[in-house]
Amino acid sequence: MSIIAILIPTVLFVLQFKSYSISNSIAEWGSFGDYFGGILNPIISFASLVLLGYITVIVAKNSNKENYILNVKLRRMDAYKELTEFSPTLNSLATALSDFFDQTEFILNFHNASLDEIINNNNYDDANKSALKKDLKNRLSEDLSNHLNNELYKMSEATTKIDEFENLITFAHLRFGHLFKYDFKSEEYNKISVSIKIIANKTRKMKGIFNSLKMQFNGKRINDLRKEFQDLIKELKIVSELLVVFYNSISQELEYKDE
Repeated sequence: MSIIAILIPTVLFVLQFKSYSISNSIAEWGSFGDYFGGILNPIISFASLVLLGYITVIVAKNSNKENYILNVKLRRMDAYKELTEFSPTLNSLATALSDFFDQTEFILNFHNASLDEIINNNNYDDANKSALKKDLKNRLSEDLSNHLNNELYKMSEATTKIDEFENLITFAHLRFGHLFKYDFKSEEYNKISVSIKIIANKTRKMKGIFNSLKMQFNGKRINDLRKEFQDLIKELKIVSELLVVFYNSISQELEYKDE
């Protein structure tokens, strides 16, 4: 463009004044310079302004795209973190409940062994045995109460987190559907949602059983709790396998691709 801007006035000047000889006058050369300066300066200034505007548009466009890509990547990472942060709760729930049954069995076995020792000890008369049995019963009640209080606290925490996870999974398509290509209405995801609802219902039910055991400890309720626990373990295994596939799917989308 600059070359064309120089050639045009040059050609016009030559065509107009080709019959004249080259002047030796400084004043005429000054006029010649003013001619070129007066024509070229506005053209070059305008060309520079257009070029600057074009560069500004390109830079702004690239900058907006980079900001958009960065924003999508950050939001996807936040979503992934939120969706996966409840996984340890599910994994630890089975372990915690298994420990509960082991500890409960230990306490009962210990007190039963102590009771047998009292009954079979000939050094105690009936009055002493009766007093020791009463004391042992009180200690058993206290140990079980402390044990159940501790487990009830853990179960309450787990129930709260699983309820939050259930809510997150239920409405994930509304919160994260625009960020991922993953189909939150697929059959695979629906299985996860249903399984989490079952787990949430079972943990709430187990929490109720813990509360009833705290008020009155009995073997039947322990058996009820064990049955719920066994059903819960099966459901946890199912949902864990489904979540692994789900997490792998969305983790592949963490790196933004121009779609």
